[in-house]
Amino acid sequence: MEDKVFERDEFTRILTKCHNTIRNNDKLSPEAAFDEISKVLFIKMWREKKTGEIYTLEQFEKENEDSPTADYYNVLFYETRNHYVADKIFEKNERLNIRENSFRDILGALSKLNLASASDDVRGIAFEQFLGKTFRGELGQFFTPRRIVEFMVGVLDPQEGELICDPCCGSGGFLINAFEHVRDAILSDDKDDKEKRIKRLATKCVFGVDANPRMARTAKMNMMMHGDGHSGVHHHDGFLNVNGIFENRFNVILTNPPFGSKVSKKLLIAESDKFTDAAKIKEYTKEYGDRYKKAMAQIEDNIG
Repeated sequence: MEDKVFERDEFTRILTKCHNTIRNNDKLSPEAAFDEISKVLFIKMWREKKTGEIYTLEQFEKENEDSPTADYYNVLFYETRNHYVADKIFEKNERLNIRENSFRDILGALSKLNLASASDDVRGIAFEQFLGKTFRGELGQFFTPRRIVEFMVGVLDPQEGELICDPCCGSGGFLINAFEHVRDAILSDDKDDKEKRIKRLATKCVFGVDANPRMARTAKMNMMMHGDGHSGVHHHDGFLNVNGIFENRFNVILTNPPFGSKVSKKLLIAESDKFTDAAKIKEYTKEYGDRYKKAMAQIEDNIG
């Protein structure tokens, strides 16, 4: 099958159709249905990046027929989950929570589209539109209107090399727009090493935190759909230092904090707030030195 060049609105319509499939077949809430569609999207993107070919329902049917496992569609997800383990997108024991016929319907609807080779703008903005439709109700506080985001980024005008942070990042709108703002400036200048500079922007300059686990994961996914920058996003309390995110480190802070939230005096710093990944601690200590040790002492010296 030939790859199909698809438009943003078409992709949004397909995602909405997939969402309705899960709602009708699996009776999941809009947020839970979104999680399952995201898993299928990442299965498809991973397979297409791995093989360089479009991953279709027909391909799945052939593999499923040859598989000794009855639950092959979950085997596909386990492989995808393991591929993204360093990105901490999926939980360690996570699985697909939809029926196999729902998986087939979704993959069938996506079969003509090559997600791995699609334009970041097309894929990303469609994903963002779908996000907005899904979470418009109860979780609407996680979505700052795009025009406001664009205006704020334009006013602050972040530059290449500046460190950008959103300590209440929600679905990642500010981080994505700031990333694209700097990326577009890199692409339009006449200097060399554009690919290397964009990689540095994505991996070293964009950081975000959100206390809601679903939103932290959604921000990572959203950024990957837009062209990356997800590695600096963490599920954590935005008031506490974590990894490379600590006070007096950033050039640009862009955020829309949850003004309606109330923080109780009983909400104390707990042992569980400590960062315990020894390999990452070593990496961050090497990168940031004494500044990192001092920042992390904010938690370690104030348990309780």
